[in-house]
Amino acid sequence: MLSDTVISLLASIPIGIATGGYSSLIVAKYSRFANLKNEALRIIRGIEFIGNEEKLELSYAPKRENLSLIASELFFLGHREAGEKISEIDNDLSNKIYLAENGKIGIKEFESSYNSWQKSARTIFARKWPLLSLLGKL
Repeated sequence: MLSDTVISLLASIPIGIATGGYSSLIVAKYSRFANLKNEALRIIRGIEFIGNEEKLELSYAPKRENLSLIASELFFLGHREAGEKISEIDNDLSNKIYLAENGKIGIKEFESSYNSWQKSARTIFARKWPLLSLLGKL
């Protein structure tokens, strides 16, 4: 009876280590995805603009070029849809900034886009397979 308990205990130790390691890997992968998503949101929310319908001025657009790097990293991690969404936001943001700098866009249109970028960035999601795969990138 005692030997059965000892054998069960010894057999459960490697299983516990393996499942704990796998769980940690999943959490680390999701944490990396969540950090990228939050960084994209911080960049978008950090854009400061003022003006009226005739003139729009961007006073601050922090690390806007990092959106393309975030998209690239999401592609690398296997989150294709999220990477595509961040790329779309980056392209639209670049276009709207160009239009604003040339006086071709008003504050209402820019603000509408600004809200849309935030909503799009908030709604991206992690694909399950890259998170659950043992071969996925970290």
